[in-house]
Amino acid sequence: MLDALGPRAIDLTGRTDPMAAAACLERAALYVGNDSGLMHIAAAAGVPTVGLFGPGYPAIYGPWGPRGRVVTSRVPQPDLLARVAADPNDRGLMDGIDEGQVAEVAMDLLSEAHRTCDQFASGSSATAELPPSR
Repeated sequence: MLDALGPRAIDLTGRTDPMAAAACLERAALYVGNDSGLMHIAAAAGVPTVGLFGPGYPAIYGPWGPRGRVVTSRVPQPDLLARVAADPNDRGLMDGIDEGQVAEVAMDLLSEAHRTCDQFASGSSATAELPPSR
């Protein structure tokens, strides 16, 4: 990913604490990532967030709020959990996540966020979803 972004990319891996990560994420147009603390920080900061889940529990641990979406593996969760039980170091538990579905969910979420911002900025009298207070 960093290589694809070229010189515009900034790798902050291991260089921030949770508050600095939140401050950086507040400037993001979109966050896509696995079920992690960073995903929850992005959602809490009001960033449109797509959480990726393999064997996890998205109904419990998915990103909260109106700007949170979840994409799960095509492999049934019981099958993934059985693989983890058999081998806690099993790799490939996220392989069943369809990249096209992730892109579609991300684009839909960005489109919704854009419409909400445009509606709010235009002073439209229609009900608009406001971002969470900071």
